[in-house]
Amino acid sequence: MPRQLTGKQILNRLALSVLLILTTFGLYLISRPSPQQPTKSGSQADTHMSSAKAAETPGKTKSHEMKPGQVRPGTRPGTVIVQPFQPGPAKEISINYRVPPHRDDARVTRTDDGRIIFEQAIDLARELHHKDNSAEEDVQILDAILGYYRLVNRSNPVAGENFEVINSLAGKNRHRIVVFPLDHPDLDNDGNLLDRWGSPYFFHAISATQLDIQSAGPDRKRGSADDLKLGYELPEPD
Repeated sequence: MPRQLTGKQILNRLALSVLLILTTFGLYLISRPSPQQPTKSGSQADTHMSSAKAAETPGKTKSHEMKPGQVRPGTRPGTVIVQPFQPGPAKEISINYRVPPHRDDARVTRTDDGRIIFEQAIDLARELHHKDNSAEEDVQILDAILGYYRLVNRSNPVAGENFEVINSLAGKNRHRIVVFPLDHPDLDNDGNLLDRWGSPYFFHAISATQLDIQSAGPDRKRGSADDLKLGYELPEPD
């Protein structure tokens, strides 16, 4: 007949079983493989990919990615990328020629005869053809002056000839907006604005809100390789 275990023996065997289970579980934890840590090269690759994606963002200048009046840092020092209010692609321009997005942000002077003078545009006109500015900046300055005009009129001057455009910019418009001075030294006797080489600028209306500006350049011949243009392609003649 089997011998019955005493209470103390039963407790000892239970304790031994528990100890065996804990020891087995501890060995399992020790032998289990640890989670893989990202390698240095992998981290550098992820960082490189993130940097590459971030670098792509400022350089994008497609018009559908920017709202009218929106501004981003340029790709060169001293420049910004702006989306004009008129249709067309975003432009990279000197930060000095940036037009405020809203009329309330512009400095204006109201005269007794009802004219509204945009002081920043007049300051830009004084910079036009300055010896310290590059010739390429001339058309940028003129486009910025037109940008001030569009802040109020929402369209370019309804004119075709050079002197008609200048008259509109000088106050002969329905809102009496003045963005160009009639005493500018590069206006000829007929009121045409001349470029730095003495030839009249060419203004071509592409649409109500899009105006191409061209200078004949140093050789004073339109259509040659040294012409300066705002950047719009003119439509081919029929």
